[in-house]
Amino acid sequence: MPGAVTIGTTQDGAVFVAPGYLPCGVCEPCQSGLHMACLDPWRPGWNAPGGMSAELHVPAAFLVPLSGDDGRRAETAALLAAAGPTYQAVAVSGMAPGDTVLVFGDPGPGALPLRLLAGLGLRPVWVCDASPPLPLPPDVLVTTTLPPPEELPSPRRHLLDLTPSPGSLERWAPAAGTCVSCTLVGPTAPTTLPRLDQILAGEAVLRRARDLHPHLALDLAALVSADRVDMTGTVELHDLESIAPALSALARGGGERWPVLARASTDER
Repeated sequence: MPGAVTIGTTQDGAVFVAPGYLPCGVCEPCQSGLHMACLDPWRPGWNAPGGMSAELHVPAAFLVPLSGDDGRRAETAALLAAAGPTYQAVAVSGMAPGDTVLVFGDPGPGALPLRLLAGLGLRPVWVCDASPPLPLPPDVLVTTTLPPPEELPSPRRHLLDLTPSPGSLERWAPAAGTCVSCTLVGPTAPTTLPRLDQILAGEAVLRRARDLHPHLALDLAALVSADRVDMTGTVELHDLESIAPALSALARGGGERWPVLARASTDER
């Protein structure tokens, strides 16, 4: 699944998490430092052998070491998987603490993208269709209608669409011209969305954030270790026997918490 992460152990027993997007490190874009334009990325469980088995063969430079108990490791893995593209959006959009972020789309189990934005000192305003499944941090404003600019927490505004589609575009179009940046998260190609040239006629620049840059993964993991992100009640720990049905339920839109495989292999090799 997009954005998935895998927990495992190296031969020396160190516990690591592998992000769901791993540049090959050898193609021309990678050699030029443009890892997000990699021509042959590795994706655990897809074309990186061992994605859900005892061994995971990935470039060692992109493994993120973890510390703490299984619960803390699971929180880090969940944040990388569910909020990695959001963190990428923060990095490419020039968001700064205190800025308002208008968030559209489904934030998923635990609403981890919203929790991440709040933990970074931003002021997220989630324009949603339904109540959040879990209590959110107090810094997250939840509303069913787009507030007028004067009612937003701060005058400097950004727009973030977590699940872009033609329908969601129509919802946030009125706000696009008043935002510093507009970022689409996920695999939807901008070419499938109509009238972007008209909607973005103002100063806002359309950006995309599909995967977390591996070099940002360590920073994101550090936020959990420093208790910057409120992860209360957002993660479910699973072993090999229970992770498959939990992931299937997640793919169908079920569940309020993010399922994570938290039993790392300790076999000697």
